[in-house]
Amino acid sequence: MVISLNTAVTQIVHDLGVSCKTWYNKALDPAEYPNGFEKETTRNPCTGLQTVVFYKRSLLGEDGKIRGQTTEHYFQNALLGGECYLRDAENVTLDNNYGKDQLPDVDARFRRADGSIIRIAMEYETKECKHSIKELQDKRDRLLLMKEGGASCYDGVIFIAKKEYTPHLIEALGADFVLTRGAAVGEYIATMKASVPPAPEPQQAEQSAEAA
Repeated sequence: MVISLNTAVTQIVHDLGVSCKTWYNKALDPAEYPNGFEKETTRNPCTGLQTVVFYKRSLLGEDGKIRGQTTEHYFQNALLGGECYLRDAENVTLDNNYGKDQLPDVDARFRRADGSIIRIAMEYETKECKHSIKELQDKRDRLLLMKEGGASCYDGVIFIAKKEYTPHLIEALGADFVLTRGAAVGEYIATMKASVPPAPEPQQAEQSAEAA
């Protein structure tokens, strides 16, 4: 079988230099890893399942970061963007202007079953980011107040992190704005895509695989 990348994530891989083993049509053997790429084990941000990311080795700086971001932050945002496309996002924008506080990490637009468009802002937070409670609140409020054509930009604003970091986010932002990386993120996207969604109630429980 010829190895091929899911066309839905082609742009993510091209722009960010990151791919995921589940984005290919077959399981990859070590000899089949993309040429010029390194691999690292991580978790899928929308399922919590352990997976492997491939990234261009030229991306990694001498400080061990990629474009000023920790590898965890960079990989999770790239995977989150790709997983949004695999969940039928019509457009996904990732912020490469790291540290400038302009755009959300991931900006995804989905079409609901009734034909309307919903837009979600997602931020991936890590302990290494060292954001204070005020900085997190300022980021949340900025996204909530962003407008386009006189209307709010985002139908949903959510902050995502590993289980051990979510208490800090909940203290800063409130539980309605926080999700634990894993199945809850995929469920949140599915709920927001529904034609008449219930009031979003993000879950903090990770899939069992994430807690492992």
